[in-house]
Amino acid sequence: MWRADYRGAGCGSSPTGRFSSAPARATCSARAARAEVAVPPDLAALVETQVLQRFLDLIGLARRANEAVFGFEKAREWLQAGRAALLIAASDGDPRDRGRLKALAGDLSVIEVLTADEIGRATGRERTVHGVVAKGRLAGAIRDEGERLIRLRTDAVAADQSLASQITDKASRGHEQHGRT
Repeated sequence: MWRADYRGAGCGSSPTGRFSSAPARATCSARAARAEVAVPPDLAALVETQVLQRFLDLIGLARRANEAVFGFEKAREWLQAGRAALLIAASDGDPRDRGRLKALAGDLSVIEVLTADEIGRATGRERTVHGVVAKGRLAGAIRDEGERLIRLRTDAVAADQSLASQITDKASRGHEQHGRT
């Protein structure tokens, strides 16, 4: 996990989607960066795209190195043989098949943040729903990038919901101040 921060200067970032919401509307302190810094309004989307691409690149590398297999039957075979360290399941795949593989995976890490189309981009297929990665350093790197992507995507959703509730709260307070209910 990384964190860039200029303590006390009002400018910082973290690996969550929240780092772009407030600073994107304003500029960071000139004192913090020793120059005026404007944060692009779509910074969270840019970071998510880059983390997604790195994650897909690592999955593709594992596939080419024969450290990963994709497809329900192959994934099931690797899980039963104890070769797998990580299960990748598409969020839009069949929940029954995903449940069967998760039961076989036991306490292995399961990453369910990608769609079948996104996994397909990494595997060179149109759509891929299930995959497993063999034990080793590559599985650890894929797990780490997957966790980053999960944090980015879940924090972006939480930030959107929080922003919507703040807007609703401000609107209701405005009506109360003007005598409206």
